[in-house]
Amino acid sequence: ILKDRNIRRRLESVRLPKIAGGYTEVHEIWSQTLSFWLSSGNNEIYMATPFFDERYLGEFLDIVRTRRRTANIRKIFVRERSANNRDYTFHGELERIINRYNDDEQNFLRENVLSNAPEMATHHGYFHAKFIGCVNTETQKAEVLLTSANFNSQSFSDFGDNVQNFETIVYHDMSANEFNTRLIQPLIRLEQHP
Repeated sequence: ILKDRNIRRRLESVRLPKIAGGYTEVHEIWSQTLSFWLSSGNNEIYMATPFFDERYLGEFLDIVRTRRRTANIRKIFVRERSANNRDYTFHGELERIINRYNDDEQNFLRENVLSNAPEMATHHGYFHAKFIGCVNTETQKAEVLLTSANFNSQSFSDFGDNVQNFETIVYHDMSANEFNTRLIQPLIRLEQHP
């Protein structure tokens, strides 16, 4: 309960937008909030980031795995291709990391994460949205943590000698309907359909 209160206090501390260290603050709030939201089976989790690298994708999967009894991932929006690496695909990277787990965990992660990560358009429909969101299915209330940080080492790492990227971060709550209209539907329109 004390841990839950601390997370709530941290979220309230960023109700007004602020600039914060990507390593010292944004990453910590991101990972603690994800774990907190995933701890309730009434919560549906949404994520958006154009870039999600191996390190933080692995961390995300570990958080989901440890909360597997209550984890409910609805949608993960990530650009399928990287302009810097022609061989990279998000789904290929996600599959490669999932293969590191045992068979039971692989099945769980494929069913609960991979299947909820649509392939996003990469040429005419780029997006730069970055957030984690949660909809409580009982109360129909939504919470969202918006940031300028990509979910990768460029935004979340300590580069030594107290050097890190500084990012914006802000927390909002709203109705589930508003969340869907304002944040989810615009991204669904950018999904790539075969």
